[in-house]
Amino acid sequence: MNYRLKNNVMLAYNADSVYGMEMETPDLRKNKLRQMGFRVPLMLEFNTKRAPLPTDADLIAARADTTGALAKRFRHSRKNNFHIAMGMVGSWYFDSMYKQKWNEDGEVRKTRDKGDYLLLPYRAAAAVRIGYGGLNLFAEYSLTPLFKDGKGPELTPITVGLTLVGFN
Repeated sequence: MNYRLKNNVMLAYNADSVYGMEMETPDLRKNKLRQMGFRVPLMLEFNTKRAPLPTDADLIAARADTTGALAKRFRHSRKNNFHIAMGMVGSWYFDSMYKQKWNEDGEVRKTRDKGDYLLLPYRAAAAVRIGYGGLNLFAEYSLTPLFKDGKGPELTPITVGLTLVGFN
């Protein structure tokens, strides 16, 4: 997850809290906080078009088929398929990094810090995905805050986006 910070703000933290300090200089080109981890979705999905399921005989024949013609018969087409999915996404984050990039005297400068910034290491989010064919919209609303309780501003991550590949 990448969180881009607006304005010229430097993120800092100590044992008690996370805070932002406004800076006059340098003028930041990039100012982001990143979390890396594992995500596990638990979704209930509905599709208007079902993929054909091969029988045991079809699977045996497909292994012997060197032309690939039988495998093409069971390839699922997303054309004219409406789909919707709802559920939860659980996340566990094991790494975080804060990165800034700016120009100084004609050179690109950057800093990276691997601190934890008092970010909550786990997250639970409500998720919905809806699409037609290969075009999908998705949204997630976090049910847990971004920072540990009472350690930073009260921020709730919301993610929205568009995918061009089916999820079924």
